[in-house]
Parts: sequence; C-alpha cells; structure tokens
Amino acid sequence: MGLIDCCEQDFGTKSLYGVLGVEKTVTTKELQQAYRKASLFLLPAQAPAHRLAEFCRKFEILSKVHYILSDKKKRQIYDETGVVDASVDNICANFWTRYWRKLFPHIVPEDIEDFKERYKNSEEEKEDLRIAYLRVKGNMDRFAEIYFAYTAEDEDRICHIMQKELINRKKMRAYVKFTNEKPANVEARKNKYKKPDPEDDPACVNPIVLVLRQKKLNIEERRAKENKEQRKRGEAAGNAVRRKKRRRR
Repeated sequence: MGLIDCCEQDFGTKSLYGVLGVEKTVTTKELQQAYRKASLFLLPAQAPAHRLAEFCRKFEILSKVHYILSDKKKRQIYDETGVVDASVDNICANFWTRYWRKLFPHIVPEDIEDFKERYKNSEEEKEDLRIAYLRVKGNMDRFAEIYFAYTAEDEDRICHIMQKELINRKKMRAYVKFTNEKPANVEARKNKYKKPDPEDDPACVNPIVLVLRQKKLNIEERRAKENKEQRKRGEAAGNAVRRKKRRRR
C-alpha cells in the first residue's frame, strides 16, 4: 500500500497536508509544529501494548509526510503533480524514530505528558476534533481510527466537547450517526480501544518492558544452547580419552 492510501486509511484524507491538519500555505516552522503535536500522541515508546502496532504504523506515516513536505523539491513535486516520492517506502522503520529525535532532541517523557494536559480542552484541540468529525461525517467508529489523540478513556470528554462546544454553538453540523449512535455501539468501540487490565492480560505492559523481557529470554536461550553444546563437547572429549586408553591396553 502506497503512502497516499495509508494516509486515507489511518487519517481519513488523501492530502499530506490534511494528515498534519495544515493548509497548503504552511511554513516550515508551522509544519514542524504540526508534526510535533500529532507525533507526541503516537510515539511508539509511549504506546500501550494493545495499540503498539497501530501507533508504530501511524507514527511512520506522520514522519514520512513531514519528511516529504519539509523537503523543498519533494514538496514542489507533490504540490504540482500530487505524486509523492516513492523512495520513502524503502526507508527502514527504525529510521523514523531517529528522524524524530533529531528534530526534537530535548523532549523528555515529562514534556510529553505536560503537553497532553495543556492540549486538553484547548482551542487547538477543539479545532482538531472539528476537522476529524467532519472528515468522517460523524461516524465515531471511523473517528476513533483517524483521530491521532483518540483513547477510549477520553471518549466521553471529547464527545461532550463536540456536542456542547461545537454542535450546539453551530460550529459544525450535527450528523445523525453521532447524535443518535446506539449505546451498544459506543460500548463496543470503547471495549475495542480500552487498555486491558494487566491482571487479565499480562501482555498489557510497557512495550519497552516487553522488548527487554524478550532480549532476556533470547540471552537465556542462547546460554542454555551454548551450555548444552559445551556439555556435548566435554562428553565427546571424555569418550575419546577413554577409547584411547582402551587401545593402549
């Protein structure tokens, strides 16, 4: 699947600018700010275990979009033809984390949490909610798929904002899919995205911990294999010595 198709699937738009929620006239600085905002919600290192694959995929798309639009020549080609540089699809996934860190070398986890708190209930959040809502025409299942900051735990709050702050104030239209959504559908969506209880799902831990655990297992397996081979070599050597002694007799 090409980048444009990935953008439509995971962000609900075929426009690279739309993925970052910016206009075509965006400056380089504004482009980086938009990338920073969305990426802070989708960093693989911050992902809950049950959504790690989703976060990795979306983070990679965001990074590719910024990579293209921040390059003057690549952006010009895209603006004039709608064609994206296909070479980005050949870049290994690990590159994008390094790319992000090079752009934002001083960001630490505390900064990320602080930003998320300031983003909540801000005018910027309301505008992002409005854009995502209109993009999916009130379909909240699709909204959950494309809105970069969606969590099941936060759905009630964002739905309240969309109803009270945006629909009631005539800042966006009321789609029936949103206003008349069945409670059972809401519950099913929340269950799909909510964090599993660690007691019920031991895999629901920080992905970094999972990686470290796997590395530890790999080391233990390798050591066990080496010990087994060493033991076999020792036994073979012992047998050879015994055979040699028997011949001398």
